[in-house]
Amino acid sequence: MTFSIYGSVFFTCEKRDLTAVAEIVSERLTSKKDSFGGFENYIRDEVPTVYTDDFLGLRIIVMQNPDETNQFAVEILDRIHKYGKHEHPANNQDISLRIRMLLDDCEAFQFMDDDD
Repeated sequence: MTFSIYGSVFFTCEKRDLTAVAEIVSERLTSKKDSFGGFENYIRDEVPTVYTDDFLGLRIIVMQNPDETNQFAVEILDRIHKYGKHEHPANNQDISLRIRMLLDDCEAFQFMDDDD
């Protein structure tokens, strides 16, 4: 049996700078400052986006809302099943809570599911 890994977290940040936000996310998720690139590849139509190369078969994506520039999302997508010769995943593993826990101590981020 195989499974697919995914996750997403939404937050606001007053920096309004995709590169600066991606650097913070990179430090917390990969322990490096410069893990993200690909801004010029436009992997999401009309949405400012940067992403990592494969990281353990996963792609980490940071997106900025083009209309509300203080809103961001971090998304993790499983790439093994898309490009590998693996069977279609039977189960999905949502790691959104883990992503949130790793980013939670960043005072610059206000998570959109927070009620306070």
